[in-house]
Amino acid sequence: ADLLSSGIFCMDVTTSSSSGSTSSCVACSGSKDKSVALSQLTPEGILRTTWRSTYHTSKVAAVRIQPTTTGGETTILASASDDGRIAIHDVRTSTIVTSIHNAHAKPHSVEWNPLQPKNQFIT
Repeated sequence: ADLLSSGIFCMDVTTSSSSGSTSSCVACSGSKDKSVALSQLTPEGILRTTWRSTYHTSKVAAVRIQPTTTGGETTILASASDDGRIAIHDVRTSTIVTSIHNAHAKPHSVEWNPLQPKNQFIT
């Protein structure tokens, strides 16, 4: 799938590592096509999409990867959309862990709480 088919509106970048492997660059993007994508930079310098969600029904305005304390694999991310929904995605199971509807008319930011990144996020 073409990551840029409708234009990326927002992005978050971090490093991630699977068990026993070296760290790599991971990018999460939100698009005007209503999707959220997680991509990994290959050793050849190619950004390869490894996961995608089509949960939202309008432009995705903000995405944030949940920080890991051990530098482990990226598994949880948050997204906010012009559809008024904020979602927490579990990349491992491709499920929505939780969502908030109508928190704001059009939420355009989401952040993990730096003091409690495993349990709390801020919009």
